[in-house]
Amino acid sequence: MKHLWSIICERSSIDYESNNLSLFNCLEQLQVTIDKSKQKDGEQLIIPLAFQLFSLWELENETMIELTIEVVDPDGSIINSLEAPFPIKGSFKRFRSRINIPGLPITISGRYLMRLKRKLQDNEFKVEAELPIEISVNFKDKIS
Repeated sequence: MKHLWSIICERSSIDYESNNLSLFNCLEQLQVTIDKSKQKDGEQLIIPLAFQLFSLWELENETMIELTIEVVDPDGSIINSLEAPFPIKGSFKRFRSRINIPGLPITISGRYLMRLKRKLQDNEFKVEAELPIEISVNFKDKIS
């Protein structure tokens, strides 16, 4: 199995007639304004932004792909992770994985990574991609 590419976007669409893929609002940076009174120092916040991590894989004879996504903050701490198993039904040369993520945890301004890992046959995980998102957090006294 080979990872070909991954991208973070707000949403995607696959045309059922042509099987072509469309990606919408690809994310590489984000600016967030937060009310100071609602955030305690060092506390993790969740940005209520639904997005997708979309990947293309080249297959050999796999029947299952087990992925883990880790959100890594600018300090290098893993602040969230989720697992996404994908059973493969049929024999395909390539496979598209689409993982819906309901919100993005943040701690501080800076460069975040969405680390995509794949479980290997020996139950070890291989990092397949690290996708950066630059997040700028602005604190305001009151948001109107």
